[in-house]
Amino acid sequence: MQSSQKIDRAIADLPRHAREFFTEVSNSAEFICHPKKIQIQVKLDGKLLGGFNRDRQHWYLTKRFIDRTSGEKTAAIHGFQETPRPGSAPFWRLDGAENAFAFKAALEDLIGSKF
Repeated sequence: MQSSQKIDRAIADLPRHAREFFTEVSNSAEFICHPKKIQIQVKLDGKLLGGFNRDRQHWYLTKRFIDRTSGEKTAAIHGFQETPRPGSAPFWRLDGAENAFAFKAALEDLIGSKF
């Protein structure tokens, strides 16, 4: 488990579905939530999987994670779209804080286990 105060502050203003997701993940022994200024990152075994952009209200999966898991089709099934970024690697994006369940389901399918 990780420092709940830091997570609690980072998720306090998020919509309910996103708050519930991060509460669940932060109580997991396997995953780490890493609050940043704009994003809340989700990591497993020290590797960034994706997270939530609080300013733009979208979920994301990193290109590195998608490549490592050959997860393009899985991400698409859960509603994620590849999003180019000029000068950087693209990422997979799903708009809306209410899509926390789709983010969780995509992570579970891509890592092959449940939270």
